[in-house]
Amino acid sequence: MRILVHHRIASRDGQAVKTTSPLRLFEYLQLGRAIVAPDTANIRDVVIHQHDALLFDPVRNGALETTLLRLCTDAALRTRLGNFARQSITEKSLTWSRNAERILAIAKATVLRAPGTSPDHDTRWGRRSAP
Repeated sequence: MRILVHHRIASRDGQAVKTTSPLRLFEYLQLGRAIVAPDTANIRDVVIHQHDALLFDPVRNGALETTLLRLCTDAALRTRLGNFARQSITEKSLTWSRNAERILAIAKATVLRAPGTSPDHDTRWGRRSAP
């Protein structure tokens, strides 16, 4: 039985960090294993509760344990979550190259909205493109 837990981390003062990078989550999805993760906005941007992961309330005492116990006692649920987790990589285009395309599109749109720029302005070199 393999269950992958994406956890919240604590800062040096012991306070829970509200968001962490979901990078490890992408690795977990690719492995096609059942995933347990905190129910936070950045995690919900990547997975869907009870579809490709189980999310738990990170501030409720015992929520992680309850969620883990549910997965440990339900092999069919683990299999279903793992299968959908693996499919999510393809269906949602959760790859490095697709992420780079998204970032470039956002950057280009931002630059084009900036005052004094136009679509024929070559933003890579700071000069107008050749006709």
